[in-house]
Order: sequence, then C-alpha cells, then structure tokens
Amino acid sequence: MWEQTLSVSSNESAMLNYIYSKISSQVKFVGGLIIKVNLKGRSKLTLAVPKKQKDYFVLLLLELISEVITIKYKSEFIFNNVRLTLGDNLTQSALISALAVFDKQTDKDIIKKNLILESELNLDRFYYFKLGLLRDRWSEICSLVENNSINLKLTNSGLNLIKFLVQTSEINSFEVHLFKDNDKLVIADSNFVPLTLLDEISSLNESNIVSNLIELSPAKIVIHNLNENRLISCLESIFENRVMVVEK
Repeated sequence: MWEQTLSVSSNESAMLNYIYSKISSQVKFVGGLIIKVNLKGRSKLTLAVPKKQKDYFVLLLLELISEVITIKYKSEFIFNNVRLTLGDNLTQSALISALAVFDKQTDKDIIKKNLILESELNLDRFYYFKLGLLRDRWSEICSLVENNSINLKLTNSGLNLIKFLVQTSEINSFEVHLFKDNDKLVIADSNFVPLTLLDEISSLNESNIVSNLIELSPAKIVIHNLNENRLISCLESIFENRVMVVEK
C-alpha cells in the first residue's frame, strides 16, 4: 500500500475537509483506507491505496492541494494586503475573490512544481517556507491595485475590473443553483445537492456566496425565489447573462 498523510493547524481544518470530500469515495472504490483525526491542535488526513494506484492519487492530491492553497491562502493574502475599499461588503468580497482567481492556473503550477509528497506533508509549513515566490506574485497584484486605487474608486471602474477578472478566468461547464433551505443560503449542483465548499455550509452569508460563486466560476447560476435583491443585483452585475432568476 502507498500511504500519505496531510496535516494542518486545526483552525484550518476546512482545507482537509474539502480534500477529504473530493477524494474519499475514490480511495474507498480502489479498496483503500482514509481517515481524518484531530490531535494536539493539528488536523490530519491519512490515506492508503494499493501501490498500483499511487500515480493516479499523487496527481489527484497535487491538484487538490494546489486548489485549496490557492483558494484559502491567496484570498487571505489579498484580503490582508489590499488596502482599497470599494462600495459595500458584497463588492469588496467580489474584488478579493476576483483577484484571487486571476491567473490561478499559474499559481497552481508553481505550487505543484514545489510540492513533494513525502510520508507526511505539513500544508501550512509548506506554504510559509516553500512558496515565497507565490507570495511575491501576489504582492505584485496587491501593489498594482493600490497604485490604481484612485481610478478604481471612480464610478463603475472597480466593478468593471471585477467583471473583467471573472470573465477572463476559466468558466466551468456546470451550472449551480442558489436557494434558501431553512433560512440558510445554499449553493447546490444541478441535482440540488449542496456543493462542498471551503466555507462551511452553515456559515454562508451574502458576502461568501459571492466569493464562492466567483471561485466556482460556473457557466450558469440559477437563483430560486430569493428576496435578497442586493445579492441578486450584485451577481447579475458580475456574471451578467450567466445568471437566471426563477420565481414561483
């Protein structure tokens, strides 16, 4: 059997929850084992698969690890380093997420190039000690935004930047549905099964709905019976004809 353990600080356990949700069924399908544990302030995910399946799962882990690092750490880095406020919190969340998805594939390629899967990979240590080049790239993005802050505060300039970044990112072929279930906002797939996101489902609010939809970049967003006009207006402004509102 080939074994791999991923670990991260417990307050970042959502990263491992996300990876687990994407890989567990495939591990079990090939007769492997996968477990998650929390111990002494650390969260760990360990999987074991037949050695003949190693290459496949190495590639899968490289993709998933590069995805969660880009989503989690890049968004946090930009949030902490862009000192520009655009309009309300929805527009601000959209700006941070749009900057985070900008040139994401290059970010992921840099992560994969530096990533070596050993018996245990400490994700937070890997990010802080091995990905300085990545943070330099992100710093350049933040500086560029701040250097153009005056122009971006002009009417529609900031929104136009957000729309440009979203529209030039890779659009995924699937559609998503946005609705309320027991007064909670939910993002679901075409079968109305809630999608696994880095944000816990219970914590979704209007701001991280916008952020998650920008990160997902679906071809179509179907909104069902929502009264949140501000949220709908924001999504229609960013995604334009990719948004469809359905009412009873």
